Amino acid sequence: MAAIGEQSLRWFSAERVDAAAQAKAEPDLAELVRDYSGLLYRVALSILRNAAEAEDVVQDAFVRVLEQRGKLSAVVEVRPWLVRIAWNLALRPQAAGAAGADG
Repeated sequence: MAAIGEQSLRWFSAERVDAAAQAKAEPDLAELVRDYSGLLYRVALSILRNAAEAEDVVQDAFVRVLEQRGKLSAVVEVRPWLVRIAWNLALRPQAAGAAGADG
């Protein structure tokens, strides 16, 4: 019995516990894409009125998330944070200019 207990304690080492806590604190990027890409696309499309440009904005938004991944745990409300990123990207001059040239 003692060997099993010792083995269990090794499994719950400080590194494993820390890694599990960190993984739980940071949302998985694939999960964020699955949960919010449709919303971000609709936000971008409502501004740009161009499907291709809206798709680019969604991709750029998730690139920004990757770039800011270290700060993600400090974000209290992920949904409005992501929407604001997409909104700002859709309003940037090159996105607005490209949509205006097409429309």
